[in-house]
Amino acid sequence: MEDWKGKQMLKKSKINIYYKYSSTSLLRRKQRTIFSLLAIAISISSIVAIGLMGTSIDYTLQSSVKYYFGGDLRLNTGNVEFRTGNFDFIETEEFIQSLIDRGIVQDYTYQIGTVRDTDIQREGVTQTFLGLRGVEIDKYPLYEEVPVIEPKNTNFITLFKEPYDIAINDILAQNLNLKVGDTLPVITQRGRTEFRVVGIVKEGGGVADIFGVGLIRHETMLELLDLKERDATNIFLKTENDSLMYEAERSIEYELIERNKYDIRITNYIEQNEQTLETLRPVLQFFNLAGIIALMVGAIGIITTMYISMKERKKEIGIMKAIGIKSSEVIKFFLFEATLLGIAGSSLGVLLGILFSTQLVLIAE
Repeated sequence: MEDWKGKQMLKKSKINIYYKYSSTSLLRRKQRTIFSLLAIAISISSIVAIGLMGTSIDYTLQSSVKYYFGGDLRLNTGNVEFRTGNFDFIETEEFIQSLIDRGIVQDYTYQIGTVRDTDIQREGVTQTFLGLRGVEIDKYPLYEEVPVIEPKNTNFITLFKEPYDIAINDILAQNLNLKVGDTLPVITQRGRTEFRVVGIVKEGGGVADIFGVGLIRHETMLELLDLKERDATNIFLKTENDSLMYEAERSIEYELIERNKYDIRITNYIEQNEQTLETLRPVLQFFNLAGIIALMVGAIGIITTMYISMKERKKEIGIMKAIGIKSSEVIKFFLFEATLLGIAGSSLGVLLGILFSTQLVLIAE
């Protein structure tokens, strides 16, 4: 027992000697120490920032894909005006309701999308058509909420008070030179219909990214297209988890589409997310490569510093050996110094990385 305690005390005394020697040595060569700390901190901060940004990209894609995708599952039924395949909206809706009753689906919503001409002829207008989306205002979208740019601090659902109110996205507002309160005339089967712009929102996907889009009530869209019954170009489903999502997908494919020979295309958000990740793969690979390069820079910084330090301290090494210190112990002195330098630089790098990542995350989103 006493031998064990003696060994522990000897070990602690050695560590104290290593620490005193290393800290004194680093403080003595302040310029080189600062340079090494910066090299390590920059490399570690780059790795931390890139890692956090990668995680943020993945999380942002998961949430934004569900938002822009519309839900977990999307049933595309084709354009209601040019539909050629067999489809019954009421029967499809009843089947989805049965999935809700079975606990497979949580909620659903639908929309009608179409492209229409505008009747705006004035200076500053760069297009004469827009994408119209008839949506269930109280349910759209199933995830998150449509961000409202104008009026500020307003919820999307509170914008619509009249049947011919319309919320347009920022792209359309810029292209048609419109602001809240303006009138937006749209050419439909019923002729010229005037909408009142009640809000400017951040909305994308499909035609919205190119031409801009206007969101109106689903009931109003049915009137504009002279549809006698409820219909939809897309139906969006929300499930509790991915397992239930796949179960709902299988049920729709085998119990609805194949049985009734409906012309419906079904897609899940994971497939959409994979397509997005495939598009971003070169960017993510660049981040990984940048992290490896940053790590190499830090390692080279430490190795270079310690190599130069050893060259400059030949006399110290000679004195150590002269008083009986073994070569292995001398190496331990320098390894401890490198470890101390690495820990200090890494700690600084982690703090800087977290600071940088907060800005990079905004870019990533």
